[in-house]
Amino acid sequence: AALRSWTVGSDTWNYYADFCVDSGLSYAEILIRYEGREPLFHLFSHAVSLISNNPQFFMAVVSAIVAIGFSVFAYKQKGNLLLIYGLFVTFRIFSFTCTGLRQAIAMGIIFFAYTLLDRKNLKYGILLIVLASLFHTSAILALLMIPLKMINKNGLVITSCILIGILNIALGGAIASFVSEFLFVDRFSGYLEKDFAFTASSTFILYVLMFALVLYAHKTIARVDNNYWPTMRILSAAIMFSLLGQALPNLFRLTYYFIFPLFALFGLWVDLRSKKSKIFPVTIFLILALQYIILGTGGG
Repeated sequence: AALRSWTVGSDTWNYYADFCVDSGLSYAEILIRYEGREPLFHLFSHAVSLISNNPQFFMAVVSAIVAIGFSVFAYKQKGNLLLIYGLFVTFRIFSFTCTGLRQAIAMGIIFFAYTLLDRKNLKYGILLIVLASLFHTSAILALLMIPLKMINKNGLVITSCILIGILNIALGGAIASFVSEFLFVDRFSGYLEKDFAFTASSTFILYVLMFALVLYAHKTIARVDNNYWPTMRILSAAIMFSLLGQALPNLFRLTYYFIFPLFALFGLWVDLRSKKSKIFPVTIFLILALQYIILGTGGG
């Protein structure tokens, strides 16, 4: 990621140019220039430029934040580690972090914050989520993970989240439009003016299939993972935002804050199914790799 060209990724060139501008401004000038639009990202850009004003170095720093955050998350999981990383790449989250650099920083922080959302470290997890939201406002939604983990009503939470997503389809994308306006104000108003069209992407279909698989195998997985049901409640929110995102593409990016625990649960399920043979995990990995290559990486 750090070695990619500025031409890789649909939005990378914008961040490349922004870094060049930010490096020549003072902190005060940045606060005035970006008033009301997450100035912390640009303040961070300027701070990085004090070490090196080469934009490629800035991309390396962002890449490191993503890599460290996800690695801390992966390290603390019980699932197949290689498969967890494989899913991170083949489900195009990695490629998104190569182009949406502001949200990439927020996501890197959220990956780490997720590991602290227990009673002992909760305050640190909350602080990290708030910090992530200062880079990208949408990250504040990750606070939903806290009540989802605490409310011990599995059927109610999972069913409610999925029903909200389905209701959005029935209402012609009204819920998606409301959430988008609330989080992004007028930045994506052009998308809201288009007619509603539900399109089930290949990534969305795979999310649903994997979610259904780990839900079906709940007895097996819950025996070895005490956090199974709290994780499933969080994943139900991921499916909800994924459903909303089928109506409004820019809303799909909210799924990234909630979907990554699915990689660990799915990896654990694969491990439990393949204690005597490695054919199954290798087959799963090859299928994921092939769809990634054939259907493309996404993100430009």
